[in-house]
Amino acid sequence: YEDRLKALRAQLQAETKVMHRHDQPAWARLASTYHLRLAELSGNPILHRYLVEIVSRCSLIVALHQPPGNAACEHDEHEGIVERIARGDADGAVALMDQHLRDLERHLMLDKPAPRKDLAHLLGLG
Repeated sequence: YEDRLKALRAQLQAETKVMHRHDQPAWARLASTYHLRLAELSGNPILHRYLVEIVSRCSLIVALHQPPGNAACEHDEHEGIVERIARGDADGAVALMDQHLRDLERHLMLDKPAPRKDLAHLLGLG
C-alpha cells in the first residue's frame, strides 16, 4: 500500500511539472493516470478494469467539450484526495472525489457542439 501511495505522490509531482510547462496533452494523460492509480489503491481488480474503460472515454469527452483555458482536473483537488487517503480519512477522500467529479462535469460544455479539434493533437500524438 505504501509503495502505491508513494507512486501516487510521484504522479502528482509529474503533473505539477507538466502543468507549469503548459503541456496540455501530457497533463491530460497524467491526470487520467491519476484516477487509475487511485483505483489500484483499492486493490479491487474489477473496479480498476472498469475505470480503465471509463477514464479513456471520459478523457476524450473532456478534450472535446472542455472550454478553452479550463483545466479538466484541478491539481490541488488531486493532492487533497491523496492526503486524505494517506491520513486514513476514507469519508473525506470519497467526499472530495465526489465533488471533484461533479466539478469536472459542471465545467464541460455538453449542450453546445464540440469545436472541431484534431484527435492526434488531443492525444498528444501530433
